[in-house]
Amino acid sequence: MIGKFWEAAGGKLADRWVMAAGPALVFWLGGLLAWVWAGVGGQRLDQVARWLERWTAPAQLVTLIVLLLVVVASALLVQRATLGMLRLLEGYWPAWAARPRRALEQQVRERAAEDRTAFTELHRRREHLTEHLTELHRGREHLDGEACGEIFAELSDVDRRIARIELRAHRRPPLIEAMPTPVGNILRATEVRPDAKYGLNGVIVWPHLWLVLPDGVRQEVTAARKALDMTAATVVWGLAFCAFTPLAWWTLPTGLAVAAASAVWWAPRRAEVFADLVDAAYDLYRFALYQQLRWPLPETPQQECAAGRDITQYLWRGTPPPDGFRFTTS
Repeated sequence: MIGKFWEAAGGKLADRWVMAAGPALVFWLGGLLAWVWAGVGGQRLDQVARWLERWTAPAQLVTLIVLLLVVVASALLVQRATLGMLRLLEGYWPAWAARPRRALEQQVRERAAEDRTAFTELHRRREHLTEHLTELHRGREHLDGEACGEIFAELSDVDRRIARIELRAHRRPPLIEAMPTPVGNILRATEVRPDAKYGLNGVIVWPHLWLVLPDGVRQEVTAARKALDMTAATVVWGLAFCAFTPLAWWTLPTGLAVAAASAVWWAPRRAEVFADLVDAAYDLYRFALYQQLRWPLPETPQQECAAGRDITQYLWRGTPPPDGFRFTTS
């Protein structure tokens, strides 16, 4: 559902064509290079040039138009495949891949358990170091500067490790919602976090919140989403580039390297940027949704969670809150 929303909100048609045409040109230029590689030096280009010289100007123009149509058609095909590739990067795999999906989800849960254990141990270590440092300061006449420096250095290392664990936990959804891939966990965590924080279901409420966001915020979020979609498209282009392997052996490792780098390295980082912006939109503008719905503003965080769940039910099913509810007049 939310994927269809982003497909529709992807921006102007002309902008999307410009974004898609560039990678398509690079792809076909790479294919041309592989075709030349399969020949002897530059003889194939010379043959093509002599072949075109024998054609009339209208025929050459028609050939150019056909080539442009091929580029446009390939860009359109990859654009249509982008959402599907992004779904695969998120971990929504077909039924025959259920076993590896469950194995990877179990790894996520095991890593979460390891992080919880490490988090507890690190906090205990931090408390111990802090107490030791306090004892050293109490006996200032015997204060050892070198020992204090070592404690401060270890405290700094402990804090860095705690911060990394907290960041991983932030990028991870509740374990029952675990996904098999980093991209899937990042985006899924962003979908469920508004419910935990504000009682707002991220999938149901987001299209409504989107309409009340300022234009500048929407542009930032859209740009981050486009960057994520372009990364998914790059995976498709990389895999498609492997089709030139019969012409040149190096197209196979090149295509696989581009696809792997996009899927493993670029996609999670761009998903993080997008997720942070969506989180910020909820944090800063959720009350704009309240005001637009003429919903009474909650006075406490506890009241907000209850009000958020009422709004979710109201937007999804039209179910009104309990008796006594009144819309605000201002």
